[in-house]
Amino acid sequence: MSINRAIAAVQQVRQRLFAVTTALENEEIPYAVIGGNAVAAHVATVDEAGVRNTRDVDVVLHWDDLRRASEALAAAGFIQYEGKAGISFHDRSEPKPRFDVDLVRAGVSIDPQLRIVHPGPKNFDRLSGMRVLPLIDLVTVKLGQHRIVDRVHVRDMIDIGLIDETWLDRLQPELAARLKELLDDPHG
Repeated sequence: MSINRAIAAVQQVRQRLFAVTTALENEEIPYAVIGGNAVAAHVATVDEAGVRNTRDVDVVLHWDDLRRASEALAAAGFIQYEGKAGISFHDRSEPKPRFDVDLVRAGVSIDPQLRIVHPGPKNFDRLSGMRVLPLIDLVTVKLGQHRIVDRVHVRDMIDIGLIDETWLDRLQPELAARLKELLDDPHG
């Protein structure tokens, strides 16, 4: 059945996520989960039914740790290649770009005009046994990137009450304006 394939796909992403974070933790490499998996981890703290599935794994780290991280991931069964956003890894068992593990360099610009950069892994929340980007940093990144998927992720967090009007004062004006649009019209 197709539902069984969908369930298996979700489980594979989760296994890949834990393989990556375990490999980095075992080598004591500072990292933080970002992207859809970070949103899912934060959403699950409030409402597990509100979690949206994602197909890839995104992790931010300092580039000084790239060699060690690459070695740790290779030892865990991942194959490195140059991806569209930098350094990516295929899972040996599922070598498809849709299921990549992407390493994102801390300090890289998200939006040069707004002076938003990917935060480093120094600050993190421990959720589901992983180091996850803190909610304020995650919301800043999502509003800074402002792609459709990022706006959907922010809406998911609004829908379950993780983000509300009180967040407007925590953000720089341009990001607060983006959040205000989503708060005012959550379905549009």
